[in-house]
Amino acid sequence: MFRITNNRKKAELALGFRISEEELTDILSGSPGQKNRQLASLVFIWQGKIESIKLDLLKDMNATQDPKEIKIFT
Repeated sequence: MFRITNNRKKAELALGFRISEEELTDILSGSPGQKNRQLASLVFIWQGKIESIKLDLLKDMNATQDPKEIKIFT
């Protein structure tokens, strides 16, 4: 799950995959092991999407938008 919080309101988005805390630590270490490389790719793709959404919201002056509406962008 990915949680979006904006103006003290929250929305959650299912990413479509599960990872353990150990896998996430390995992925975020910068050099994931062979076993976690595919998961790392998925995480980095989502990070890119999230950054793109944030930039679009700021550019369009929608930074105060409700998180449930932000969820639609994904």
